[in-house]
Amino acid sequence: MNAEDVVNEIAQGVSPVCATCSQYWRGRELGFPRPKCATLVRCGSPIAGDTFSQYEGIITDFGRWCFVCAAEAEFAVQVRDDERLVGICKGHVRLLTELEASEQGTQSPLLSIATGRTRLPLLQLVPPPKKGLFQAIAEMEAGLAADGQR
Repeated sequence: MNAEDVVNEIAQGVSPVCATCSQYWRGRELGFPRPKCATLVRCGSPIAGDTFSQYEGIITDFGRWCFVCAAEAEFAVQVRDDERLVGICKGHVRLLTELEASEQGTQSPLLSIATGRTRLPLLQLVPPPKKGLFQAIAEMEAGLAADGQR
């Protein structure tokens, strides 16, 4: 796997998470059809009901980036009771179809997926993880410098 191959796979519609996973590239070596990878157990995006549970690659913070396009995440998706949060941007949140506000209060960002007759708490959208203090200070300083208020 190299950067050019990863970019080419993403351009062909492969998730940036899959395109940076060694299991995905093993699947290419074995001649599997795209996007089939070499994992022996279920793995995939929140749309498939998973959190890339078998991922082997360079991504360490799944909540920071959109799993569809790698843009900065506006939300994080939680699948079932899995602790891993997977990021998604505003532009792609529509892919998580039939979402309705969960009954956890009107101010709650939690959403659950509706499946016909019942609502199952399979997916929850939550705010992405908060930035650390050093990141917040650096961003504030950059903003002040850009405004000439320094």
